[in-house]
Amino acid sequence: MDSKTLEIFFHMSPIWGSSLFKKFSHQNEDAKFISENNFIKAVLRYFKEGSEEKLKFIFCLYDLDSSKGVSFNELLAVVQIY
Repeated sequence: MDSKTLEIFFHMSPIWGSSLFKKFSHQNEDAKFISENNFIKAVLRYFKEGSEEKLKFIFCLYDLDSSKGVSFNELLAVVQIY
């Protein structure tokens, strides 16, 4: 599954789509596709996790540059979509 297909499947903006794609492809910057196996593992892992882990996952979607922090510009980029 490529990044565009992921965006369409989850009905999300390109910003969140690329962030989710990066998360599902295990931070592999060169990845062009997510394998079926990695996609299934990521979705299953999300549903099995507790509340704190789910919040960490959502935080990663806002942390667009993977800096372990959400800048004002990152927050603004995500919030402006909605």
